[in-house]
Amino acid sequence: MRLRKVADGHHESTVEVVDAEYDVWDAPAENKTEEEQFTFLPKVEKKKVPKTLKEKPISLAANGKPVPAVAKPGGGYSYNPAFTDYQNRLIEESEKAIETEKKHIQELEAERIKLEAAARSAAEAEAAEAKADLAEWEEDSAWEGFESGGEELSVKVKRPRRKTQAQRNKIKRRKEEERKAQHEAAMKLKAAQAQRIKEIALEVAERERALELAKVEFDDDSEEGDDEELRRRQLGKFRLPEKDLELVLPDELQDSLRRLKPEGNLLKDRYRNILVNGKMEARRNIPFRKQAKTMVTEKWTYKDFSMD
Repeated sequence: MRLRKVADGHHESTVEVVDAEYDVWDAPAENKTEEEQFTFLPKVEKKKVPKTLKEKPISLAANGKPVPAVAKPGGGYSYNPAFTDYQNRLIEESEKAIETEKKHIQELEAERIKLEAAARSAAEAEAAEAKADLAEWEEDSAWEGFESGGEELSVKVKRPRRKTQAQRNKIKRRKEEERKAQHEAAMKLKAAQAQRIKEIALEVAERERALELAKVEFDDDSEEGDDEELRRRQLGKFRLPEKDLELVLPDELQDSLRRLKPEGNLLKDRYRNILVNGKMEARRNIPFRKQAKTMVTEKWTYKDFSMD
C-alpha cells in the first residue's frame, strides 16, 4: 500500500523547492596560509650544524701543539749553508733513508717467505691427494687380480666390492663439504679476530688521544709543534703524505745564485700543514677527473640541399 501511494504521488514527507538566493560558484574563497595549503608535503628539516665544527682541531704533532703555517727553517735548509749544519742534516737524512730501505727489504723478504710457504703447502696437499688416489687405485686393482700372488688367497675370504662411481662421488662431496665447513669456521674465527683487533685499535687510539690531550693541558713549555715527529701517521682512510726531501747533494751545490734551482712546493707544504694540524682528512690523489663519453660526428650538409 505504501508503494502504491508513492507511485500515485502521495508522499509522507515532501521537499519544497525554493529558488536559491545566492550563487554557489561566487562564494568567496577561504584565505588559507601557505602552510595550510601544502599540508600534504613533508616538512623540510633544517640542516643541523655538527658539534665537531665548534671544537678545536687536534694536532697530529708529537707534543700536541699546532704546527705553524710557515715554519722557520734551520741552518741546513739554507741555499748557502754552513758546513757543520749541512753535514749534520745530510747525515740525518741519510740515516732515515737507510732505515726506510731496510724496512722495505724486510717486507719484501717476509712476502717472499710467505709465498714460498704457501706454494710448499699447496704442493704437499697435491702430493698427498695424488698418493691417496694412487693407493685407492692399487687397492681396486689388487682385487681385480693384478696383484702378484692374488690367486693364492683363500677363497673363503670375503672380497670387498669395488666402489661404484656414485659412492666415489658421495665420498668426494662429503670431503668437499667438510673442507668447506672447516674453511668457513676458519674465516669466521679470522673475522672475529679482525673485529677484535679493530676494537682494540680504537681503544688504544682513544687512550692515546686522552693522554695527548692531557699532555697538551699540562705541558705548555713549547708553543709550536714539530711536523717531523707525529704521533699518528694516518687520519682517516689514507696515510698522510710524506714531507718532500729538500736537500741538495754535495755534487749539486752551486757557488752562484744564478745557477740555483729552487726546492720545495708551497702548495704541497700548505696542504700537508692543514692535514698535520687536524683541520682536514687525507684524500686520495686523483690526477685526472673522469669525464663523460662524447661522440663527435660530422654533419652531412649536402642533405640540406636538393636539386630542383
